[in-house]
Amino acid sequence: MDRCAVERAWVFGYDAVATHRFEEANARVLDLAERHPDRFTPLGLLNPLDAETETPRLLTRALRGVRV
Repeated sequence: MDRCAVERAWVFGYDAVATHRFEEANARVLDLAERHPDRFTPLGLLNPLDAETETPRLLTRALRGVRV
């Protein structure tokens, strides 16, 4: 990121799109953001079929938004 002059990145666990392991992917993203809070802003990723129930739950965590 430094080499490309990127100060901050919004990140999400894209691998969950293929694996459907959304909770694991979100946990990794939160861990990364907690270790580097000045560099990464965490986004949650969720299954569109669960969006209505999962969005409020994800936003009560340290996630700054969600991708459906």
